[in-house]
Amino acid sequence: MIKEYQAFLEAFKAGKSIKNAAQVKNYTIFGNNIGLLLIALATISQGLGFHIPISDDDMLSVGKGLGSLYLLVNAVTHVVTSEKVGIK
Repeated sequence: MIKEYQAFLEAFKAGKSIKNAAQVKNYTIFGNNIGLLLIALATISQGLGFHIPISDDDMLSVGKGLGSLYLLVNAVTHVVTSEKVGIK
């Protein structure tokens, strides 16, 4: 378990990256597109009169949580999939 943890931390160093960086970037792009599609569908459905039975406060809470999670995952993905970016 220690070796895996050390390898994980090694990916954060400048000049290093994970072996399957292109695949991870493709997964990130796919996740971004799914999120965009869900937001577009929710917006279009509200515009057409189909209201989602969730209060505005609950929607804001979920949006803040998902936004924070997205920013964290995006930052980590950017660092571990690029040899030019990282901790020196």
